[in-house]
Amino acid sequence: RRDNFLMTDVICPMYPTLEDMEHWLEVGDNVRPYIMCEYSHAMGNSNGGLADYWKLIRSNKGFQGGFIWDWIDQGILQIDKDGRS
Repeated sequence: RRDNFLMTDVICPMYPTLEDMEHWLEVGDNVRPYIMCEYSHAMGNSNGGLADYWKLIRSNKGFQGGFIWDWIDQGILQIDKDGRS
């Protein structure tokens, strides 16, 4: 599927590997921007390895970055009867 992006104005993979991105550099059309719709999942500060992605992103003008899922905890603050959260 990584070569079959003919229906969009941008290349927008979800969680591509670095190898997938390197493959795109070799065989992609290099006309449409490559924007990862998600490439990391972070709950609090749990994600890592982003430096490798950004080294590759900065190496080619077609790579435009991407979006991180759950950058912050989405829980709702609760206060108990004693006022503690």
